[in-house]
Amino acid sequence: MSNSAAYRWSYVDVEAERCREPRARLGQETACARELQGQARSLRRVHRTAAVDVPAVTVSSHAGSEELGAVLESACRANRRAEVELAR
Repeated sequence: MSNSAAYRWSYVDVEAERCREPRARLGQETACARELQGQARSLRRVHRTAAVDVPAVTVSSHAGSEELGAVLESACRANRRAEVELAR
């Protein structure tokens, strides 16, 4: 294997490893967002309260670790904001 091919392989492998944990956490935040959306619908139906916005966050399957980190941070903020609004 040439040096450039070995470098590419190791870089791709390292980047895939960096993306693994953020993708898993993003999956957890997406599940949390779905649960919050269900709670918001229930509250709206039962109590006729104002709508609580819980935005869905998506990311490309080819996203790198930096993009995943930014999307994950955005999803966490949106979920925390929705939790606070639902608690009121």
